[in-house]
Amino acid sequence: MSTTPGPAEVGADEGIGRVTLAISLCRARVAVPELLVAERHAALREAFSYLPPRCQQLIALLIQGPPLSYAKISATLGIPVGSIGPDSGRCLDKLACPPVRGRCWVW
Repeated sequence: MSTTPGPAEVGADEGIGRVTLAISLCRARVAVPELLVAERHAALREAFSYLPPRCQQLIALLIQGPPLSYAKISATLGIPVGSIGPDSGRCLDKLACPPVRGRCWVW
């Protein structure tokens, strides 16, 4: 059984449309053909590049495998353990609302 994402929003820029589609597919966890997987990864890399370096570092540490403890992430970035969750939430919000787009994607 698979779920179907809502319609992908098409932005004025084709790249933004790809990012929107990629995020929609990620959220829906849909089985997609290999070509769409490659498109999704490219779009997510593009969106990731718009994040501030600090957000890029934090998200990279959070998604690497094997998972790092919050204590290790805290020591690596020099931030309090208690700020990792809120900071990552703000970074993900920035990922959903890139400055070049002018508005946010709706999950």
